[in-house]
Amino acid sequence: QALARAREYGRKTLALARRAPDAYRQIVTQGNVAEVLVLAGEQARAEAMLAESIARAAAAGFRAVELRNRHSLAELRMARGLHEEALQMLHAVLDDLQRGGDQETTRMRVHSALYRTYKALGRFEPALAHCEAYYAIEMQRAAMQTQAQARLMVNRLDMEQALQMADQALMDAARQRVKARQLEAEKRELEARSRALHRDAHEDALTGLHNRRRVDLELPRLLDEARQHGRPLQLAVLDVDRFKQVNDRHGHAVGDEVLRQVARILRERLRAKDLAARMGGEEFLAVLVDTPDDTGRDICERLREAVQSHDWAQVSPGLQVTMSVGVARAAEGDDAATLLQRADAALYRAKREGRNRVCVD
Repeated sequence: QALARAREYGRKTLALARRAPDAYRQIVTQGNVAEVLVLAGEQARAEAMLAESIARAAAAGFRAVELRNRHSLAELRMARGLHEEALQMLHAVLDDLQRGGDQETTRMRVHSALYRTYKALGRFEPALAHCEAYYAIEMQRAAMQTQAQARLMVNRLDMEQALQMADQALMDAARQRVKARQLEAEKRELEARSRALHRDAHEDALTGLHNRRRVDLELPRLLDEARQHGRPLQLAVLDVDRFKQVNDRHGHAVGDEVLRQVARILRERLRAKDLAARMGGEEFLAVLVDTPDDTGRDICERLREAVQSHDWAQVSPGLQVTMSVGVARAAEGDDAATLLQRADAALYRAKREGRNRVCVD
């Protein structure tokens, strides 16, 4: 009903504006009617009117009207699902706004539109940035409004109007608080989703350990730190023996639980500064930071014994699990790939020599 009334008012207002030799009134009215058509879903008519209004405003030098209508045209692109095109248009409007002029309302509308577009595309960092930009302008406007209202309050000659403005200020402040809480809640949600995306990208979903992507990022850094400070570093590759037989005899659900239990053993027995990861399948990796040769072998022996002596019968009757380990000490000139290859070679030797043992490169 509101849209129907708005369209009728718009039709009458546009007819009146066209009778007067006032280009500014005509262009503004035309843009307002186009916004109503956007909300009413008449996209083709709205786009034609907006394009005409933008062209006329640009030709007449009505910059504020042009920018507002360009924003409305970008909103129309969003309504059609053309998010990338809308992003380009909105950023162009924002760039023009930043080159001068006091058009806070249009800037807020553009930031709001950019926030909604980036959120729809699942790009949460830029969405959060525009959410915060909108919030900052909103708070600045609220502060300026409060100052203006305070000046009115001290004007005794206009006390009645000041009291009315104070009442309005209270209502506006309440709306601002509600809007601020909504924006803050959405900000927290975006931050939580960003953290979740980062965690999913670097964490193994089954075991909760780091994944291979995290190893590819962290191992070169740990190697560089060890060289800079002259500290020993060892890399251990651990592989569950005959894991295929576990899956074949006891089922894949039991196999998954075996991997989770092995991961728990690694977490409980490695130090906080060490890096533990699941590389894929039944293969795990441990980076032993600041660890001499004998100590590294002892740590791996204890891990192997912990796996062997674990109460696997509680997982599945008759289940027995052992683990083979290959260890390599970082040598001068080793990069991450070379060190990993040497540890893999030690692991294969442990497999060839009968499994359930630790071999050092």
